[in-house]
Amino acid sequence: MAHPTWPLFDLIVRTPILELRVPTDDEITMLVAQLDSSIYERTGFMPFTMDFTGDPIASMKYFWSTRSNWTADNWTLSLVPFIDGEPLGNQALRASDFPLVRRFDTGSWLLPDAQGRGIGTEMRAAALHLAFDGLGALEAESEAHVDNEASNGVSRRLGYETTHRQLAKFGDERGEVYKLLLRRDMWETLRRDDIEIIGLDACLPMFDLD
Repeated sequence: MAHPTWPLFDLIVRTPILELRVPTDDEITMLVAQLDSSIYERTGFMPFTMDFTGDPIASMKYFWSTRSNWTADNWTLSLVPFIDGEPLGNQALRASDFPLVRRFDTGSWLLPDAQGRGIGTEMRAAALHLAFDGLGALEAESEAHVDNEASNGVSRRLGYETTHRQLAKFGDERGEVYKLLLRRDMWETLRRDDIEIIGLDACLPMFDLD
């Protein structure tokens, strides 16, 4: 049964491996209860510009804020990848002035047990399919610490180009990030035919799209 007031709860992006969708509060609670610094043990350093680990209340507030602050001109669609009903991380899409500019950026993380299994690539591919095929995006941006090989490897596999490097804050440290760009024409050469978008039509007014 369709949600009566918040159609994004019915939006699902399904691949052969996972489902990407907006989580319920109970599913957010399950997810953030597993957050600690072990999610970045593979990198050997804190790879996020904001370290949210170890504070489940802050994580809950983040998910809630993406709903309460939503406008068609400035939104964050914070999705969670699920395999067999288990929440495994976060895949966010963010945009400003999207109805005109048609540009968005992404950010993501995975729980330790989900890392190194190709899930990061799969959930980013699902997010790109939603934005390019479903919402008519023209450009996707991303960024990652220059030493975050997992994230940068996902971007390379999906066709992003590195535009430049710049300094950024990582917790209490200064580091460098790669700024990455994927244009629609490149995405079209790599687009997949095994990704399904469900429930998007009812959501389009929230993006100010027909």
